[in-house]
Amino acid sequence: ELGVDCLSNSPPYDFELHLGVSNMDAVETITSVSMTPPSGMSLTPDHVTLALPPLHSWPFDTVLSGASGDTTICIDFEITFSNGAVCIDTLCIELPGCGVPGDVDMDGDCDIDDLLALLAAWGTNDPNADLNGDGIVNIDDLLILLSNI
Repeated sequence: ELGVDCLSNSPPYDFELHLGVSNMDAVETITSVSMTPPSGMSLTPDHVTLALPPLHSWPFDTVLSGASGDTTICIDFEITFSNGAVCIDTLCIELPGCGVPGDVDMDGDCDIDDLLALLAAWGTNDPNADLNGDGIVNIDDLLILLSNI
């Protein structure tokens, strides 16, 4: 795990997972990585095809949907090598809390940057700036944001 970012601020949350795979085999190439999240969640993509040579690493991103914040989830990995060998592993990831009221820019806090982002989205249906979920960014959303700065 290289990092986790919140992509939504209302449950169930979406998270961008920054992952990496390292090929520690001295001879064989990794040809694919398949990932299975816990039941009720999904990963997009859930499979990557690659040609990762021996003793190299490669970072990639995937989006986890349907998870709760402030929890730990475990993802099962199936790594396939060019000789047909399969390595199975499980990675447990601590997911951050994403529901900071007024956090329009999704950086984990509510500050002047969020105020500017909300004002830029004024009158739209931007889901990150529509803090009360009524379909329009307006004074009600501004009041929510201001009460959390």
